[in-house]
Amino acid sequence: TKIFDLWIKGRGTTASLENKQILEKVKLFIDRYAQTSKFIDYDSEAGSVNHSEILGFQKRYGDETEWYLTPEVFKNILCKDVGTDVKKVVSVLKKEGSLKTQDDRNTIIAAPKSLGKNGRFYVLTDEILNNRFEEANNR
Repeated sequence: TKIFDLWIKGRGTTASLENKQILEKVKLFIDRYAQTSKFIDYDSEAGSVNHSEILGFQKRYGDETEWYLTPEVFKNILCKDVGTDVKKVVSVLKKEGSLKTQDDRNTIIAAPKSLGKNGRFYVLTDEILNNRFEEANNR
């Protein structure tokens, strides 16, 4: 068991390594872009926003933050960056508690001010930043 314990220590988790890697890559995605012009404030007015140049919207509630990504950005940029399909990323994020859902759907309806209309979004919560990878896989 000493060898097994050393292996677990080196691996960093007893849970699914694939799930851990997905969570780490999503966290890196958020870390890389959250404080850039790629995520604009959810409540900002339309102004000179070119929606084709952004990844989504960022909404703050006190100390908490949510990131709103369109289905196209989620699938074609985030999941491609993570290196796996939408179903797997959604499954892992839901287990982690990092994906906000609505009415048994994986997306929610929201209306960022600069869009001026409702749309469907994948909403990532700041739980993704809490590094609870092993807990997520043991639930």
